[in-house]
Amino acid sequence: MQKKIAHFVSFVGNPLVLSVLVAIYANFKTFDLKQSLTLTAILVVVGVAPVFFFINQKVKQGNYADHDVSARTKRPSLYGFALASLFAMILSLYVMGQPRIVINGAWAAWILAALSFAINFKIKTSLHAGYAFLIGFLTLSIGFWVGVGLIAFAFLVAWSRIALGRHSLQEVFVGACLGSIIGSIFYGLMF
Repeated sequence: MQKKIAHFVSFVGNPLVLSVLVAIYANFKTFDLKQSLTLTAILVVVGVAPVFFFINQKVKQGNYADHDVSARTKRPSLYGFALASLFAMILSLYVMGQPRIVINGAWAAWILAALSFAINFKIKTSLHAGYAFLIGFLTLSIGFWVGVGLIAFAFLVAWSRIALGRHSLQEVFVGACLGSIIGSIFYGLMF
């Protein structure tokens, strides 16, 4: 039963899944229908879908053993592609004149990926934990109690990564710290 719960929490806490779910909530809570749909489309089409298809293709080719890209030595190609996709998303947001709060959130995601990439040469950080904490802190500015709930969920995500044997406690701790620090800094910029 514990493994099933860990798998479910890890799936929902996947950065690609969690970012879309929370963005839908945040967009529709904050903006009108047209802008909400535009922002969600930019996230999915430019930011998330390319990374999902990149990972999926690498798994099919046998370059990655799994969709979590568990091998630290395989992660540099993922980081390179994800950073390019996030940067393309940031450019799209700028070009389309989207709100500063959204662009700041995208920059926070890019910085977390960039720092995780740099740290990857020494330790494989948990991107699940990092992004779960980042998203929780960023959401505080939109809905305080929803943000608090997401931060609590981030602890479950961290637990799930250890329970599934995908990360050590140290890897989860580093990811959680990065996400929390970057999220706290950008939370301050949201106002």
